Amino acid sequence: MKPVLTNRKKGAFLAVLSALFYSMISVCVKWIGGTLPTVEVLFFRGAVMLIVASGTMLVKHQRLSGRQKPLLILRGFSGVLGAFTYYAAVAQAPLAETMALVNLSPFVVTVLAAAFLRERLRRGHVLALLVSFAGALCIIRPNFSHVETGYLIAFASAVITGCSYTMVRKLKQTVDTPTIVFYYNIVTVIAAFPVMMLGGFVMPSGVEWVKLLCLGVSALLFNYFNTSAYKYAPAGEISIYNYLSVIFSSAFGVLLWKEHLVAGTVAGIALILSGAYLSFRSDKTAPAAAPEG
Repeated sequence: MKPVLTNRKKGAFLAVLSALFYSMISVCVKWIGGTLPTVEVLFFRGAVMLIVASGTMLVKHQRLSGRQKPLLILRGFSGVLGAFTYYAAVAQAPLAETMALVNLSPFVVTVLAAAFLRERLRRGHVLALLVSFAGALCIIRPNFSHVETGYLIAFASAVITGCSYTMVRKLKQTVDTPTIVFYYNIVTVIAAFPVMMLGGFVMPSGVEWVKLLCLGVSALLFNYFNTSAYKYAPAGEISIYNYLSVIFSSAFGVLLWKEHLVAGTVAGIALILSGAYLSFRSDKTAPAAAPEG
């Protein structure tokens, strides 16, 4: 019993770090400010991640796992599509509405994990997801006065991202984290390069290179912590902590862009923390899952 509880706490801690660096990605994207094509940003982000991940594996003498190659490639493409559609949605629709739709991905994870991974869906986790999502809506305060193409793209991003996270959970049963991260990076570079060249390459300026480097490092750390978190706890539980990125983003907005925290934001933060607490309460009373190998 004790090792299982310890694993779940590790998963929660890694998920919090994942949420932090996910918010850093948003900060970097806002910092870039749409001065480069979306696919070019995606390519350079993937290239930085690939270089760092490969160097880390060489230093640690790690080898790629030869298992589950088709699923690794499929997960890579789903991750690429999820990131591309998110960036595209941000470019076409207001950030508040986009974030509301993208944050539907945990619901997709919960449903798919229960349907295909045979993970138990407990009432406590469902309630935690609903409370956390309500908090996210309070913070971003979406206004769906009319439907735009950007909203549809953001919804597609949520579905694709949810599928990608569920595949990560499946892969963690037999494949190590460095292999999963490496395949995601190499698929990103291979898929984005021809599209970038055909669409017209824009040479980044000196400052833009620095921004792209920060984006790549943040994305690398996000993917590493996010992938590692799924090793220690079921996908439906880990997905709850994705909402913490909204809290971190609000904090960065105050510190970097002097944005004001209104009553809705404060209420949203309280709801998200309540959702995390409900998740932990559910874990304490629920039957323990089998330890990971």
